[in-house]
Amino acid sequence: PLLPVHNSIFAAMPITKQYLRYAATGCFGVLCSKKCNVLVTEGRENRRHELNAIAPALENVIIWNLRKEEKVCTLEGDKHEVTSLALSSDEDMVATGYSNGVVRIWSLVSASCNTTLSGHKSAVTCLVFDHAVVRLVSGGRDNDVIVWDVVNECGQCKLSGHKAPITDCVVMTTGNVLITSSKDTTVKLWDLDTHHCFQTLVECHSEVWSIALVARESRLVVGSSDRELRVWAMEPIDTEQEVGGAISRAITGQKRALLTVGHDDAMTHDVTEERNLPVRCNLIGSIKRATMEKLSRVRTDPSGVLLLCQNGEKSLDVYQIRNPAELDRLVQRRRKKLRKRQQLMVEDSNDDVVLSITDQLSLLATVKMDVKIKSFDITASRGSVHKLLVALGNNSVVAYNLNTSNKPISCENYLSLTTPAHRSDIRTVCFSSDDSCIASGSADSVKIWSSSTHQCVCTMPSGYCL
Repeated sequence: PLLPVHNSIFAAMPITKQYLRYAATGCFGVLCSKKCNVLVTEGRENRRHELNAIAPALENVIIWNLRKEEKVCTLEGDKHEVTSLALSSDEDMVATGYSNGVVRIWSLVSASCNTTLSGHKSAVTCLVFDHAVVRLVSGGRDNDVIVWDVVNECGQCKLSGHKAPITDCVVMTTGNVLITSSKDTTVKLWDLDTHHCFQTLVECHSEVWSIALVARESRLVVGSSDRELRVWAMEPIDTEQEVGGAISRAITGQKRALLTVGHDDAMTHDVTEERNLPVRCNLIGSIKRATMEKLSRVRTDPSGVLLLCQNGEKSLDVYQIRNPAELDRLVQRRRKKLRKRQQLMVEDSNDDVVLSITDQLSLLATVKMDVKIKSFDITASRGSVHKLLVALGNNSVVAYNLNTSNKPISCENYLSLTTPAHRSDIRTVCFSSDDSCIASGSADSVKIWSSSTHQCVCTMPSGYCL
């Protein structure tokens, strides 16, 4: 039988204990995240050139003055981590890609977000502005490439064709061409006028990680997981010459027989397709790298003098990009040695000396670091000195003076951003009695932080903290 329930039973039940909810209010002590690249700019302050570093810090992006070791501004994001950064050619805007596929465009003048773009289904892996800063290209882990209109703040097109995540992208300034690389071992060339892929480079046999245009966009350098640094020649197509050449090749292929109507239509179709191509890309050679480690990143300085390749974890290969005048002088020197060796008194033709790809890209030196390299960036040269910014794996950012006039080239520590963060794992944390300061200890130092401003007040060297 059912028994009656009295209200006194519920009155005797204890009340559940309630707890206060703790929510994160800030994060500090992060100089550079490991999942994103770092950028370097040269701003002006009081008529003086200041070297600034744009570094990702989890969901935020912090702009640091390297000389003063101070924050210039912070571009605050949401709860998603920053995965890619890109700087415009005028250095007025920076684009940030996040792990949720969102892309934001920030103004460095006002330190505010101008545009938020959503189109990727997963993390953004690479970003690049075009030279006129009217378009932004983003690649993601969803295998798609999206071209954004910066002025109208909308998407122009989505390019699908890769079968693996996008690793890098480059926009040519001389032609309306986009070049993308992917982990599917291919490099694709896209015509941004027709939004289609007109050539796919399949000569790489491993994952392609980075690409770069050198020598006034006449050479395409591709870095992959193997030991070879492959180089393609980017040749613009002359319409009249190419049409005549295509017709001549078609006639030669038919052994100058009479062309039927079907053959004539096919030949005209091939000629039209070849005439409409913006550029032609041909493999001209490869450079054997000294190390067996994976090539992670390939970049050139804005002046187009140096090519830097990140090998594995702790080394950077520095290549010299010779201009046409330097190549002519090299040919003249080799021709002179050849005439002297053969004891010829007549002028030789230009066919006696053949330049290889190692003559156009010559290895100057290999810069080795004591700590793992996560990312790097380089400024334009002033004379023979470049500013090289390196983000290291121990939560530090270091700027080097790369002097190419010395033989061998010298790489000296210029500025370092190390004070505002620990170099190793934090082992202990405690508050002061009035909660105004926070003390944190790691394997080599103890730092005192302000609870309100999250700034490092002082650093004390110590032993291993527990």
